[in-house]
Amino acid sequence: MNLKRKLIIVFFALGLGWGSVQTQRAQAYSCGGQITCIQQENGNEYLVACSGTSSSCGNNIGNCNTSCALGDNQSGSNNCDTTCSGLPTSTGIKDGGGPSDSQAQGSFDAVFPADCLVGGWACDGDYYTAELAIHVYISSTFITSGIAGNYRSDLGPVCGGTFDHSFGIYLPPSYKDAVSRSYNVYAIGVTENNNTSGNNPLLSGSPKSMACSLCPAPGSFTVTKQCNGGTLTGILADWAAVPGGCGVDDYPVQRCTGSGCSSPTFLGTAEVPNTAYTDTTASEGSTYGYRVRGHDDATGLYTYYTSILYITPNCVAPTATPTPAISCSISFSPSSGTAPLATTGTCTVSGGSGITDYRWDSYSDGTYEQSSLDQTSTSHAFSVAGYNAGTHTAKCEVTRNGIVKTCTKAITVTAPTPTKTPTPTPTPCPAPGSFTLTKQCNGGTLTGELLDWAASPAACGVDDYPVQRCTGSGCTPAFYATVNSPNTTYTDTSVSEGTTYGYRVRGHDDTTGLYTSYTTILYDTPNCVAPTPTKTPTPTPTPCPAPGSF
Repeated sequence: MNLKRKLIIVFFALGLGWGSVQTQRAQAYSCGGQITCIQQENGNEYLVACSGTSSSCGNNIGNCNTSCALGDNQSGSNNCDTTCSGLPTSTGIKDGGGPSDSQAQGSFDAVFPADCLVGGWACDGDYYTAELAIHVYISSTFITSGIAGNYRSDLGPVCGGTFDHSFGIYLPPSYKDAVSRSYNVYAIGVTENNNTSGNNPLLSGSPKSMACSLCPAPGSFTVTKQCNGGTLTGILADWAAVPGGCGVDDYPVQRCTGSGCSSPTFLGTAEVPNTAYTDTTASEGSTYGYRVRGHDDATGLYTYYTSILYITPNCVAPTATPTPAISCSISFSPSSGTAPLATTGTCTVSGGSGITDYRWDSYSDGTYEQSSLDQTSTSHAFSVAGYNAGTHTAKCEVTRNGIVKTCTKAITVTAPTPTKTPTPTPTPCPAPGSFTLTKQCNGGTLTGELLDWAASPAACGVDDYPVQRCTGSGCTPAFYATVNSPNTTYTDTSVSEGTTYGYRVRGHDDTTGLYTSYTTILYDTPNCVAPTPTKTPTPTPTPCPAPGSF
């Protein structure tokens, strides 16, 4: 894990944080009490501790030529003088707003055993914008150092309006051994006029005790042989990741050879996020011990080891005990029929011996609706209440000698022949009524044949009346013309004198396409020539009788 990211986490745990407030500051270092550069800032000159070998004083970090034994009096620019002029006087040198040669101040606030880290703050009134060096001791033994240069929002009132004075310092990895120790933290202050007396105070809150803890070992550690057929291809070491707060970047894997070996050595590394490693150098029949731990690149720290797991890989398959051949079959009685078909399915087992468990699934849908356990017989019958029409596949599961076998059987059931309901013949609407034929004459000349009828009932929805005609005595008429409702007459003007014609008519509904019944066929032989009248003969008068009695 990135070190700066870890520090951010720690400072937030302290109630601190990185902020947007930026202050001009100069890096301060302990250089044996010698001040070697003066930095100009906002018109004032400030003492800045030496650092590095540069020959210029930066705006924020003072770097001066280390050949200046006592100091370098800068005058107006950011370049150090090329010659050392001796120790500058106090004239023109301003302190950071505190009392002259003021004591550095701060606090050792907290310890973090899980991270093996100490935290707190420190600043110096001689130069509030300086970031002070922090030294960590156990009794009089120096352990490590760091810089108090991180932002903390509550430091402005005590550090002359500046905020970048908090610290979080990791102790060396060798102290992450779960042993409790007492730690003292000192601030290395900025001095004025080269006066170093009493300016490296022990911070309040010192000492504090802490037992730095190792991060836990990777969890769920297993080792498994990897086989390809009867050939060993490797041993897979697998584990659960260490918690993210431990900052693990990789997992070193260790191996030793021999039963009960206790000192595994480095074998290989699995980079995060991988949590498995395959050892491809293992040999068949040899015993190996494996363990793994997590490692943080940034701090160099390790987690605890897992326990050592041992494995003797063997990929040669053992000689198998012959398995008795078990099989089963199904028969139906009746084996077919009409739905709903009630039938009996008999499940028969063969092979092996002893107790048999039977289970029955009528439709092979995974639902065993019937069972018969601990049977000594080699068959068992199951009743099926009624199969619907179609083909159904039943399944029987038998267990004998610890061996499970299944068998299936299909049965086809036909649908019953339905009783057909006759389709009623619709009764057509009645034929138009009062159908008549009348020849049409003009003097002795035929002008047409008039067809006349009564309208069909309104309920029949008649929209028109197709008229049919044929020629010849006893003929069957065919379509001839259409009369639209509400008209109920038609004059056929295409008739000839003395020719016999047959006519009939029916009603038609445009919406449904239905027709009424036909009228009866009427025949007519039109003739408009007046017949020659028969002359009545004049009767011969009967004479009167002769006089009688003569």
